[in-house]
Amino acid sequence: MKPIENKLSVQQLEIMKVVWRLGEATVRDVYEALRGQRSIAYTTVMTTMKTMEARGHLKKQADRRAFVYQATEPYGSKIAA
Repeated sequence: MKPIENKLSVQQLEIMKVVWRLGEATVRDVYEALRGQRSIAYTTVMTTMKTMEARGHLKKQADRRAFVYQATEPYGSKIAA
């Protein structure tokens, strides 16, 4: 089995920067922040954040009807990884 890549893609890094800036964020929060910069689909953000959670970059907790995500590592720790 191939090991999971720990390095973040450009898109994942964009998402991490939003989560780091906000402290915690829903998929909608991240989507709205990224949509202001470029065209991106809500489902793309959702799928990418789920993948990042599975790889340990984000953690989530249920909050009413949405999951709230937080970074598992401090700002900048994955930028040069």
